[in-house]
Amino acid sequence: MRFEMDFAEVEALIRAKTGVELKMRCESDDTVRFQPRNMGLWKNRVKVRVTIDRDYDVPGRVKLKVSAGIFSPLVLPQIRKMTDLAPSGSVAMNEDGDFIVLLEKIPQLAPVLSMCDITDIRFNSYMPSVIVDATFAGQAGVTEADFPPPPVEDYSFNSNVSLKEQEQGRIIGDIARSIFESDRIKEEVHALKERASDYLDEHKEDLHEAVMSYLSKKLDGFGKPEKQAESTDGKSGQE
Repeated sequence: MRFEMDFAEVEALIRAKTGVELKMRCESDDTVRFQPRNMGLWKNRVKVRVTIDRDYDVPGRVKLKVSAGIFSPLVLPQIRKMTDLAPSGSVAMNEDGDFIVLLEKIPQLAPVLSMCDITDIRFNSYMPSVIVDATFAGQAGVTEADFPPPPVEDYSFNSNVSLKEQEQGRIIGDIARSIFESDRIKEEVHALKERASDYLDEHKEDLHEAVMSYLSKKLDGFGKPEKQAESTDGKSGQE
C-alpha cells in the first residue's frame, strides 16, 4: 500500500502554519532541499537540506538530519522554534541537528498508524512528492511489545535556544550579510558597466565627433602662442 503527497501540499501546509514560503526540491531518494522565498535578500539564498537517516529503522518514527551548511548555527535554532507548532511530543531534537519525528504523536496520522505499519518513506524526483509505503498492521506478526522502540533521552522536546547558539547565529548572520551585500554591490557595478557599454554603442559616433572637436580646439590653442612668439622675434631682428 502506498501513500503520496505532492511537495506543493507540504509547501502549502508550512505556509499556512508558519507564514514562511518555501520551495522544495528533491536531491535524492533520501534528501530534499528547502529554500525560503519571502524572508529577505540573504535569507532567501539559504538552502536547508533534510536527509532521512536509513540506519534508524524504528516503526512509527523517522530520523532526519537537518543542515544548512555554514548557516546551520543560524538556521537550526529557527527550525527548533518552528517545531513548537508541531503537535506536543511529536518532534524531538538534539544539538547536532538530528530530529526524530514520532508519527504516532501526530493526531492526523494516529488512525492510519493504528491500522498500518510504515515500511518506507522516500522522496520522488520525477513527480516531486513524498512517498510512503505501508503494510496492514500485524502482517509480520511482530508487535511493539516484542521490540519496544528505543528511548529518546539524548534528544530534547524543549525548543529554547542557548546563549551560545544565539551568539553563533549573530556571527554567522553578520558574515552572511557581508557576503550577500558584496554580491549585490558587484551585481550593481556589473549592471552599470553594461548600461555604459550600451550607451557607448548607441552614441559612439556622437562621442567620437565631440572628442575630435575638443582635441582640435586644444591643438589650435597650443599653436597660436608659438606663431606669436616667432613674429615678435622677427621684428626685433629687423630693428
